[in-house]
Amino acid sequence: MADPKDEAQRIIHLMALCALADGDIDPREAEAIPRIAEEHGLLRVLGEVHIEQAFLDRVDELGVPALVRELAAGLIAPRARQEAIACVGEVVVADEELNDRELVVIELLQKEFGITNESVRRLLVPK
Repeated sequence: MADPKDEAQRIIHLMALCALADGDIDPREAEAIPRIAEEHGLLRVLGEVHIEQAFLDRVDELGVPALVRELAAGLIAPRARQEAIACVGEVVVADEELNDRELVVIELLQKEFGITNESVRRLLVPK
């Protein structure tokens, strides 16, 4: 059975990766990550959003695509995968700009999770 804390931290790291994908974290993205985490119940599990320096060092060491694959590999439950796509999608639009480098994170997750474009669209389009 998956560890809820591990899943929540992986999703938060994926949101941070998305924000970092274009080279820096826009202040609107930085403000959005804890809000999104709260709205999706991740803070009930973790208590707070914390991006460790060790994680940022791994981004520099491995690069975004490899780290996305590594984080995605630990998200097994369909619910966790859906949550990851939805949260990352919210970060993509947090700065009100669609950026191809940020969208790559969603594309990589889609590939890793083996989900269709239609499934991704359902998770990203507000109801």
